[in-house]
Amino acid sequence: MKRLLLATDLCANSDRAMGRAIRLAKEHGAQLSILHVISSKNKGSGDLQECVAEIEGLIKDYMGDSKQAQGLSVAIDVVRSDKSHETICEHAKKVKAELVVMGMHRKARFMDMFMATTFSRVLQGCLIPVLMVKEKPVASYKSVLLGSDFASGCYKAFETAVSLAPEAKFEILHAYEKFILNPNAQYVELEDDAPQNLEECEVEMLKFIDEQKQRYADLKLGGDINIDYSFVEADPYYAILEKTQKDKIELICVGTHGRETSKIGPVTNSLMADPPCDILVSK
Repeated sequence: MKRLLLATDLCANSDRAMGRAIRLAKEHGAQLSILHVISSKNKGSGDLQECVAEIEGLIKDYMGDSKQAQGLSVAIDVVRSDKSHETICEHAKKVKAELVVMGMHRKARFMDMFMATTFSRVLQGCLIPVLMVKEKPVASYKSVLLGSDFASGCYKAFETAVSLAPEAKFEILHAYEKFILNPNAQYVELEDDAPQNLEECEVEMLKFIDEQKQRYADLKLGGDINIDYSFVEADPYYAILEKTQKDKIELICVGTHGRETSKIGPVTNSLMADPPCDILVSK
């Protein structure tokens, strides 16, 4: 992980995403790009140059007060746009970011069930994983949960999490609803080559874990990766919530859940609307 993009709106809790981005950049020796988008609809924007100077000053002040930020390679960009999600995705391509970090930006949580947030729009527009930061970072991630539906997106999110927090304890959870007999009516859409029964699921799970252990060894990080897995008959969303609370999970990994890479599934949508902890989402 050598290039990170932090997209910040500088709202009240934006210091959490900024703190996590700084910590990750420091841990991995990565280049950190910080982007703030000014809406032209904001009547308080005034002169663009003055706004840019003021916002850059706020970010630099935060960086100066952060011990973690000392010695980091940081680039700050402030731009004006009415389509912040498009600007974020374009900037991610421009700086060749491998991960986009964002905070929780919303005025009313329940409105997100009907209106797309900036986070979900960025997720739809970006090909790279996106990290939503909820909690104030005090250390590296120590516990990571993958909500697995055996789609490519959740695997990519998990691989990114391993790169971000190689020393964490990893758990993989596959939740299923047995009473649904028609595979075309499942709560989570499966890819065409996804396993269709528990035996196939376990074979696929063990194969994936072996691949991750080999990948971990190839990274030459030392030691062994700690991965547990479980299957549970339950609603996937509530199973993830229960597991997160029980095992004190600090980071949840999920895919966008669907055959179409631009589609965000119901489990991921529900987690984004009211995240129990930080969430890493990938296509």
